[in-house]
Amino acid sequence: MLAQVRAWLARFASLAALPLTLEVALKAVGEPIRSEDLWWHLGMGRAIATAHAVPRTDAFSYTRFGSPYFDQPWLSQLVMYALHRSGGLAGLLACDFLIMVGAEALVVLAGMRRGASFALACLVELALAPVAWRGWAMRPQAFAVPLFAAFVYVLATYRKNGRAPLWLLPLLMLPWANLHGSFPLGVALVVLTLAAVWLDGQVALRPLAWTALGCAVAPLANPRGAALFGYVRSLLDSSTVRSVAREWQPLTLGDSEGQYVAAILLGALGLGLWRRARAGDWLLLAPFVLLELSAVRNGIWLSLVLGPIAAGWLVRSPEPLPLRLPRRALALTALSVGLLVTVPWWKPRLVPKPYGALAWHLRTPIAAVSWMAQTGRKPHRLFHGMGPGSYLIWALPDQRVFIDPRIEFYPRTQWDDALALRRGERVSEIADRYQFDAWLLDQQDDAALIAALRERPSVQLRYEDADSAYFEQH
Repeated sequence: MLAQVRAWLARFASLAALPLTLEVALKAVGEPIRSEDLWWHLGMGRAIATAHAVPRTDAFSYTRFGSPYFDQPWLSQLVMYALHRSGGLAGLLACDFLIMVGAEALVVLAGMRRGASFALACLVELALAPVAWRGWAMRPQAFAVPLFAAFVYVLATYRKNGRAPLWLLPLLMLPWANLHGSFPLGVALVVLTLAAVWLDGQVALRPLAWTALGCAVAPLANPRGAALFGYVRSLLDSSTVRSVAREWQPLTLGDSEGQYVAAILLGALGLGLWRRARAGDWLLLAPFVLLELSAVRNGIWLSLVLGPIAAGWLVRSPEPLPLRLPRRALALTALSVGLLVTVPWWKPRLVPKPYGALAWHLRTPIAAVSWMAQTGRKPHRLFHGMGPGSYLIWALPDQRVFIDPRIEFYPRTQWDDALALRRGERVSEIADRYQFDAWLLDQQDDAALIAALRERPSVQLRYEDADSAYFEQH
């Protein structure tokens, strides 16, 4: 009877690759695109492609125009712009799906290096998907995820038998340092693996030490040299970023996401203690657990590190469970289904919106900005929130913005004023200080401010739809 149950579980587990791939695909096409994550990056990519240079000063805002600006993810922005220019939003989403599935595949392979079956490694990653989902969005971080997964796979292979292409890791660090500011995690993972190998006494230390040195030096190959490290440090130390952006704030048990992560961590702790996990495994996991607890956006890194380790802990014998379906056929089926749901014709049906196939995002002021362009509106001091600022940079590049998703770039006082205005507080005081002559507002997030402006005789409503409202000062 027990043997039959195990055989049935093995057959069921062999299908795990399909729901894992579908979950990634549906995240890519089923979730509305967040304006903050996409449009301004496309605008920066266009500016880089046009000027054939990475900008060093701000050219988008009227509050900080001409101020020094460090554009670290310039390579991601350039790639995103090229993808959008050739394939539109559908091309971007399809690319997002492919690189995320590739990253998950690398981590599944890393789990198999630790003795897990293909099916078991897929099931573990499927269970960790709700921890990782924030990291699957199409933005510069997306290009760093498969690079981190490659680090996980190569280092897991080296821990297994002392043979792996470690030389590849410094080479991957070269683009990573120009794609996204998470590149120090690659260096940290090599150093942690070096310490884990030293603790467990498994394989040679010297190759890992040279690899760590190469990974630490490689990021210097960027347009700003060693200043890159200062930028990353200033971003991590920014209290403004942590206060304004929810994803930079600590995990809490007050929502379902925090509760699920807590359950996963408690389950992993119990499993590791039960299996008497090696000290090196705990050393690898601990910093990424702390990273996730410090900011909810870091779940993707925890999931990629924890997955192979947990899969190895679940192995009861060196021999993997039987896989009833051919791996190649299963992988091709999952990939085909994922590609099918990312083609352009499906997205408008999955996320119905009033403006057609381009409106694949959450309350982006497409119609309002289009109306501004058609009527020749170009206010000198327009007020708006972060998301509309991102879209204006892309859709109306000649319109200077008040604020946008470059949170660390704007003073804390400006963010405090913007947040107070959106709550409908101190409207006259703040409006007079910045001398706003127009307002582009979100019907939901700025409801209090919209209500306050309707009562002001010096302000007139010029445009309104289900998503946006546009006011002008007399």
